[in-house]
Formats: sequence, structure tokens, C-alpha cells
Amino acid sequence: MQSGQALLVEAYAAMWLFVFFLVFMSLRKLRTIDARIERLTEELARTRRDGEAKG
Repeated sequence: MQSGQALLVEAYAAMWLFVFFLVFMSLRKLRTIDARIERLTEELARTRRDGEAKG
């Protein structure tokens, strides 16, 4: 393989690694946010039930 071709292949490989890293980090962050939303939803429902029981 010539030098230019090798650099092109390396550049594409680096780009794909970077893209996979970004996707992985985004999915990880999304799972964290989903878990937080779920906890907040449960807490809101519990607060509403407690308010109805008192009122």
C-alpha cells in the first residue's frame, strides 16, 4: 500500500473509532437520564398520592 493510501485508511479507522466512542458515551448518558426521569416520575406519583390522602 502506498503512503497516501495507508494514511487514508488510518484516518477512516480513527474517524470510525471516534464515532463509536461518541455513540457509546451518548447511550451511557441516555441510560443515566432515563433512570433519573423514572425516579422523578415515581417520586411525583408518590407525592400526589400522599397529597390526596391528606386532602
